[in-house]
Amino acid sequence: MKYSITIHLLISASLLLILFAQDLQNWGDFSSIRQWLTGFAIIVWLMHLFTILYLTIRNKKERI
Repeated sequence: MKYSITIHLLISASLLLILFAQDLQNWGDFSSIRQWLTGFAIIVWLMHLFTILYLTIRNKKERI
């Protein structure tokens, strides 16, 4: 898993771009399904960020 941090960064960036595109495309539309999907996508994005932090910290501890 040499490139796992890079893969997670790319997934995180793509999820963030999808969120921005969805927000710009449906500006002003406040349906409950859209809000639920956006909330779910934000949670997944945050999980990827915490995974990146965890992998970074674990790799630094292994190098010491």
